[in-house]
Amino acid sequence: MTRSHITVRAAGESDLADLVVLWAELKRCGALTARLAALTDDRRIEERVRRLLSRPSSRVLIASVGGEPVGMAMLTTVPLGALNEAPCVQVEYTVVAEQFRRRGVGRALMGAAACYAEDIGAEQVTVSVSPMSREANRFYAQLGLTPLSVRRVAPASALRRRIATLEHATPAHDHSPRQSLGARNGVRAALRRMAIASAVAEQPHDA
Repeated sequence: MTRSHITVRAAGESDLADLVVLWAELKRCGALTARLAALTDDRRIEERVRRLLSRPSSRVLIASVGGEPVGMAMLTTVPLGALNEAPCVQVEYTVVAEQFRRRGVGRALMGAAACYAEDIGAEQVTVSVSPMSREANRFYAQLGLTPLSVRRVAPASALRRRIATLEHATPAHDHSPRQSLGARNGVRAALRRMAIASAVAEQPHDA
């Protein structure tokens, strides 16, 4: 199969059923968070995808081979950072059906994402990828995407509990390194005085 056999276009309402099937492929290969993986109702998945399709700042790409949907990528336009308002196209939930992998479908999807970014004036394209997925990280590295940051996640309630636990475990009197150094210096000074006193005691006295 050559690259020319792959077509990528913006998905629409008529593609919802195919997008739900591709979402199941994401779940099968372990690319979803625990909360999203637990979402098993196709109607709820379809509703979420429908909302994404309706957002002006979003686009869903669908890749086909011979008219058969074989891959998708979900794009959103966001600021690159809290203090950097330059628009950036964020690529998420990229998946290719297992039997069509390593045939250029992923590259075609990313190429379409880059074209979309240029069309809307976004200079940067970022991707969300699990640090545990060596294959996905290798794929994006080959395309020239470099690490930008590491995003860590935790439920807000769990984060508050963890902080409270750590603060409760902190001793009331903090023995700082400076205090420890001062204590060590005091011991050394005492040892030096003892050594000097011993040396003086051992010196011969005049008759």
